[in-house]
Amino acid sequence: MKKAEEEAARAEFLSSMAAPDYAFKKSGTCEDDNMETIMDIKECEAAGRWLTKDSNKGFAGDMPHGGYTTSNHGRTRGCTLHNSNVNNGIQFFPRATGHCGTYSFDCMCKK
Repeated sequence: MKKAEEEAARAEFLSSMAAPDYAFKKSGTCEDDNMETIMDIKECEAAGRWLTKDSNKGFAGDMPHGGYTTSNHGRTRGCTLHNSNVNNGIQFFPRATGHCGTYSFDCMCKK
């Protein structure tokens, strides 16, 4: 695929994701700001792609199928991106109980 075609495909992909919007949250919970904690792995991937503006963004290489099994407050609950760094892989902690920002795992919330 030519560069112009790749850029057009990427722009089309990003525009197709116009709603709902997503946002990073560095402390508390998504619900504190009238947003939702993302608890669906497919929506987590969509949020990660939306927020990083990378249509190929995927999960971290060490993440087990279905997400990490951590079930304590040592990791952020739900859909995360470490330090909100767009170069990191998406990480999903469906069983964790920590708030946004726990050990720098920032939430990706649904607006």
